Amino acid sequence: MEDWKEGKDGWKEKLSSIPLRLPKGGNQMQFHNSKKIILAFTGLFGLALMLAAIGCEKKNRLFMDDNVVAQFVNGVITTDQLTAYISKIGPKCHTPVMSCHGGATSGCDSDKSCDMHDSKTASAVSEAGHEITAKHTGPALERSEGMDCCGGQHGGEHAGCCGGSEEALKKQSCEEHENCCMQHYDLKAEDYQNLVKAMVLEQMLQEYIRENKIGREEDTQDLIKYLTENVYVTDTHLEMEESMNPAELEIRKYYEENKKRFGLRTLSEARDDIVKILKKKMHREYMPKYLAELKRNAFVRKDLELLKPQEPSESELRRFYRSRSEYEEPEKIKVRQILTHSRQKAEQAQSQLRSGVPFSTVAERYSEGPFAEGGGEAPDYIKRGDRSKIFEENVFNLREGDTSILFEDNGSFYIVQVVEKRDKRTKSFEEVADSIRKSLIIEKEKKLFEDNAKRTLFTVNNRSYTVEEFKRRYDNLPINSRAEFSGFSGKEKLIDRMIEYELLVDDARRKMFDLKNKETIQEITNSILQGSLYEKEVVSKIGIKDISDEEAREYYNENRKRFTQPPRAKVSYIRIPASKSWGPNANPNESERKAAKRMADEAYAMIKDGADFGVVARKYSVDDWSARKLDMYEEKDMQFISLAEVRMHPLHEVVFAMKEGEVSEPFEFQDNYYIFKVWERSGKGYVAFDNVKEAIKRVLVVRKRRERTETLKEQLMKKSQLVLNEHALEAMAKKQAEKKPRTEETHAGHSG
Repeated sequence: MEDWKEGKDGWKEKLSSIPLRLPKGGNQMQFHNSKKIILAFTGLFGLALMLAAIGCEKKNRLFMDDNVVAQFVNGVITTDQLTAYISKIGPKCHTPVMSCHGGATSGCDSDKSCDMHDSKTASAVSEAGHEITAKHTGPALERSEGMDCCGGQHGGEHAGCCGGSEEALKKQSCEEHENCCMQHYDLKAEDYQNLVKAMVLEQMLQEYIRENKIGREEDTQDLIKYLTENVYVTDTHLEMEESMNPAELEIRKYYEENKKRFGLRTLSEARDDIVKILKKKMHREYMPKYLAELKRNAFVRKDLELLKPQEPSESELRRFYRSRSEYEEPEKIKVRQILTHSRQKAEQAQSQLRSGVPFSTVAERYSEGPFAEGGGEAPDYIKRGDRSKIFEENVFNLREGDTSILFEDNGSFYIVQVVEKRDKRTKSFEEVADSIRKSLIIEKEKKLFEDNAKRTLFTVNNRSYTVEEFKRRYDNLPINSRAEFSGFSGKEKLIDRMIEYELLVDDARRKMFDLKNKETIQEITNSILQGSLYEKEVVSKIGIKDISDEEAREYYNENRKRFTQPPRAKVSYIRIPASKSWGPNANPNESERKAAKRMADEAYAMIKDGADFGVVARKYSVDDWSARKLDMYEEKDMQFISLAEVRMHPLHEVVFAMKEGEVSEPFEFQDNYYIFKVWERSGKGYVAFDNVKEAIKRVLVVRKRRERTETLKEQLMKKSQLVLNEHALEAMAKKQAEKKPRTEETHAGHSG
């Protein structure tokens, strides 16, 4: 029995150093029970601490090594991977992530704005997934002045910080300068974090593509195959070209024959360029022999009958002719017209016609239509049914040479003269036989493609192409190329090209070009698949049809200032130059100026005496089109004036000080004398909503697609469960900052 004493507060206290207490009146049994409880509690608490420690260790065990900068649901990202990624999107400028400019692979055009890049920092660009271009290299991605590694031209500070002469560096590849280039990037810890996020986003995109089977369509797979193989073939050509060495005699001969082309450059200075030219020439001449050799050593079989349609018979042609109605031509006419938006002008024109003035002359004076300068004559026939009912009632009942009365149609005023009239008729069989033959052959070709889709069209070594595969390749040709390969002979030519291409691909594979270009091929594949993802998840779900008129109207009302229309004036002018020469070298003397002024005064006097402005302009003006009515805009706000308009702005001031119908007195401007006539004026206003509705909808489509793209990215990043090792990223930033050379010291070190 151990010694206990009663404590001051009624607890029994053990006479030992252990400060355990028992309730007053307690015994040893009570103590043992309490001890068990205390030990149990202590054990549970210790177990909880241990489990918590294990949990923390489990959560952070990957970060015990500073070589790991992040972990996410699919694995980890190391410092080496991050450094390689930065090198890839820096000097090489490849970041195949979803793009705001309408595709998955395209980088930002430096001439276009992009809301994702408002900050123009490396982090913003990397997160958005675009190429880092000069436009986007802000404070977070500065490069030293004079550096141009991306363009393959190494000079300026490369010559200083990288060592070696500038001339020597220019001859080397960008990859050789990659480490040096990276020293010019001023990346902070935050930028490294955003670059890690971009890497994770790429991997999550790839996982999403796999899970949702994006890009499994035959057209997409064909495109991947074609672009992948094109990498092999391109390398084959480059290797072949590089291995060709023109003889010294040929180099000298080319230089002598093309001395004018090289100017003051000596043979030694022009040698590299000449060698490149001759190598390309040798390559072009060698290719037919090379392909012929590949064909001799290959197994090639073609079954062209599968694509050859039978010539249509006479009975087939006539049966087709009788079954169609498109050979019936409706009544049609050719006309001259006077079109104006002013009733007063239309009545003046009608008065002139009644007084005997030729129709073409009146049309040139008064018409505002598209063919006014040609006397109002439209080049094309007008078929019955092409125009409004009012137009047809007033014009189609006229005979050749007759002129209609003045009539109004849809807010415009017309006077129309019938030049030629053709009655309704049916084209003869002989007229259309050739076009029918072509139509029937196309139909027969289509049926052959359907009937023989699964049959083998041609075989090259171990690779067979079916008719169906050939048709997909043909359908995917650009429109201009498709015309080249139309008809049976054209398709035969395309088959020969495809066979040659397959032989080149096989040869490239034998030379291991598929393994040499593994990374490039993977980038191409990812880019195409991300493009398919963008089409499926963004473009196909948001189009013009998804934007309501109400949304467009709301945008129009909120951005009214964007749709202002400056005041207009419709004018004609006469220009009489003071000098026979034109441009900055024109320097007229006093006598030339007086002669030009005298001509301008004569022209003005004729107009004041009642002569037609257009007639006077054609007689005196050096601009044969100056008598036409031109639109001029009053642009007082400097932001609306282009450089050309700034130079011509005094002319605007003259015009907009005049009233409708007024003719200016001759005035001199930049060694020319001008006389202007104002035909119409309109004040400043707003462009009508209906005139900009479709354009607004296109703007809203772009905005909504961008928003959907951002939402998809956010969802993928949330799913990634990304955890950053901030300590490792800060260390990377610090290490990179220490490596970055100071410009002044670098140049000083190399100046000696």
